[in-house]
Amino acid sequence: MKNLFTLFVFGFCLSASAYDVSVVSNGNFVGLYGDVQGSVYARGNLDIQNFEIRSTNDTYAVAVFGDVNVRNASISSLKTHARIGGKVKVSNGRIHVKKKGAPAHSLFLDIDHEVSDFIDRAQALEAYNIPAYGNSSLTLNLHRPNRVSVVRIQASRLARLRELTINGTKDDSLVIIVEGIYGEIRDLSIRLQGNIQTNRIAVVAPDALTFFATTSGLASDLSNPVANRTGMPFTILAPHADFTLTNGLLTGQIYAEDVRIGGDGQVNFGILDWESFAKKPVVSN
Repeated sequence: MKNLFTLFVFGFCLSASAYDVSVVSNGNFVGLYGDVQGSVYARGNLDIQNFEIRSTNDTYAVAVFGDVNVRNASISSLKTHARIGGKVKVSNGRIHVKKKGAPAHSLFLDIDHEVSDFIDRAQALEAYNIPAYGNSSLTLNLHRPNRVSVVRIQASRLARLRELTINGTKDDSLVIIVEGIYGEIRDLSIRLQGNIQTNRIAVVAPDALTFFATTSGLASDLSNPVANRTGMPFTILAPHADFTLTNGLLTGQIYAEDVRIGGDGQVNFGILDWESFAKKPVVSN
């Protein structure tokens, strides 16, 4: 890679309570040809077709204030039940969990507070600014164990990227702040090197009104067998954005306004390690 950046790293301080929810929508959730491993919460309605939601943790399988429409689809959980406030319609599908009343408002308010606090603290930290103009590849070198790296990138530059390499240790943590009202990750091949963990990477888009994500990096690169291509190995926090994931794999959490997953989009269970970001503020050398 020609553009090799070594990042300035700063400590991060926030509450460390984690919410084991794969997808949180402040509006409606739509799933069309795809699946989510983990729970789905929606303040509006939930509509899934040829889709599967499989919760294996201790949270509600789904928590929905509005209506639930299941068509050729299924909702299942090994441990818990569903909270649904509106009507339930099932056509050639199944809900394999017990259904109870509407979720408590505090359930969403607690998550709102956690995400808002995370974003505010990330924005308050000094960050490395990725140049707005550059080629289609980018490498981020971390290697500052037990510190949090923060970088800022213009949405237009992110949309042009086709190769992203993140190189760090298992104890590194990274926040990528996307600046702009439109976020886009398109056909981006992402490589994780040096044992950095997917649950220690967060992409934050505080001002985005829309965010579109798809990636082709789902399998090993035969021309470079050493490279680790992992789809989208991070959590995305875009509280004001209508978020769409299509034809791609995301291992992490999604927090957005309306959420739509389609075209064989998949969310693998991968909860952000919130505690890894709870560090005392220490400016790097």
